[in-house]
Amino acid sequence: MFFFCGRFVEKKSPQAVLLAFAELVRTHPEARLVMAGDGPLLKSARQLAALLGIDGAVSFPGWIDRSAHGQFLERATAYVQHSMTAPDGDCEGTPVSVMEAMAAGVPVISTRHAGIPFVARHDVTALLVDEGDYMSMARDMARTASHRAPHRRRGTASYGWAIAEEP
Repeated sequence: MFFFCGRFVEKKSPQAVLLAFAELVRTHPEARLVMAGDGPLLKSARQLAALLGIDGAVSFPGWIDRSAHGQFLERATAYVQHSMTAPDGDCEGTPVSVMEAMAAGVPVISTRHAGIPFVARHDVTALLVDEGDYMSMARDMARTASHRAPHRRRGTASYGWAIAEEP
């Protein structure tokens, strides 16, 4: 199960996550995606999932509490977030959700955006793709789904990094 948790806004690009996941489902029909959170793009994300024919493999539980967040992270194959600069120039700082996944030892698949490459190092603690490159995100999701051991090691490295960086 792949997991995303955040506001459904342009800078988090939930549509790109769905496009990547739709590609993944072509080769991994058993794959599942949980997209937790709320925001102005939630309705259009649900519509896109239906349009792509993946609505049966994607769940949208809405806003979740810390306990549910932890439970989803425990079960996640990887945490996915396709942050990018929104058309109005809005962008991330360093997403807390990425750092939380890393601290939980969950492999991260995200983008080279804003502060993400400073906490999630490509091919060490995460797999990072360029903004808008949902095909590469799909490839990395497929690699993670097919070969979990090396990606679990990446999650373990993430946990080690998160603990070492704490004051």
